[in-house]
Amino acid sequence: METLISELFASIAAIKAEYAQLQVAQSPYDPETIQSSDRLVVSQLKHLSLLKQAYLKRLPINGSGGGGGGSSGSRLAAELQEQRNLLRTFEITSKKLESDLERKDSQILLLKNQVSETEAICRWMEENIGPNIKRPSEKKLDGHFRLSSVDPALFLAVLRRAVKSIRSFVKLMVKEMEAARWNLTAAAGSIAPDVLRGRPEDRSFAFESYLSHGGAAGRPPSSFLDEFLDLKDADLGEILRRPSPLSEFCRVKYLALVHPAMEASFGGQTQRDLLSSSGGGSFPVTTQFLVQFAEMARRVWLLHRLFFSFEPAAEASIFQAGRGCRFSELFMESVVDEAGAAAVGFTVVPGSGWGGR
Repeated sequence: METLISELFASIAAIKAEYAQLQVAQSPYDPETIQSSDRLVVSQLKHLSLLKQAYLKRLPINGSGGGGGGSSGSRLAAELQEQRNLLRTFEITSKKLESDLERKDSQILLLKNQVSETEAICRWMEENIGPNIKRPSEKKLDGHFRLSSVDPALFLAVLRRAVKSIRSFVKLMVKEMEAARWNLTAAAGSIAPDVLRGRPEDRSFAFESYLSHGGAAGRPPSSFLDEFLDLKDADLGEILRRPSPLSEFCRVKYLALVHPAMEASFGGQTQRDLLSSSGGGSFPVTTQFLVQFAEMARRVWLLHRLFFSFEPAAEASIFQAGRGCRFSELFMESVVDEAGAAAVGFTVVPGSGWGGR
């Protein structure tokens, strides 16, 4: 009887461990782990059925450790297996909680950034928009708000926030690449080989350049303020869980910017498969990597909406300095410290102008 009870508890502990593993494998989706855990659960359920039959028919119990009859060795082996399964359950639960904590920390950081941005915009509006300026609701025309009265200082603030989000994502991407044993110098060198050959320490700027140029949103059909008011206080995860222009933008840019080999090395090939078949659907942010990417994409999305909403929109243009051009402090900002005259190596973030300025 003692052996039977030990076997019973060992099987229950094994099922609990596999159930915990099944939950973890749901997000991000891991079909191989799910199938393996499912097979083990079925195996343990069959073992429980055999234990029931053995008890009803007074048959000898075959222990977990391969012992026979109702021996003390069989009972001890079952108890040992139970403790192993319980320990495995605790380890799986601990890893899941650590992952949840990282995701929550990332979400808290994003929310703090949103609060800081909103406060900065409010301060700017208080300082730069006089009491005689009409409120947005009073300037509504044909269902859209006009932003002709907004100063370029607001664009500069939003631009800096977008650049900051790009750099934050690059830091996370580099961390993931290092963990996956990528050759960072070779990867960055494929973007700007001649420049980075002598300056490997500047490789992060190459990744920022790649994301800045590849993340362009194009000319939007609607005004910035309409979309900004909808998005500035909304929960990013909630927006991306449903089909929307921003979700589609995140999906398209993720598939275009994140190389399949890189994603596979991060253990996220399933995410690419889901996004490739989702069409204009949602963009689920199930990992810290996806959360950071979505936040970066949102910043770029809002930046482009603001840029093309200045009047007249037809005179808005995006430009970049070619390699070898003389550096000009009037139009450019260097990301490295250079003594004396300097020439452009590559453009990290493109420039913006209106009406030839």
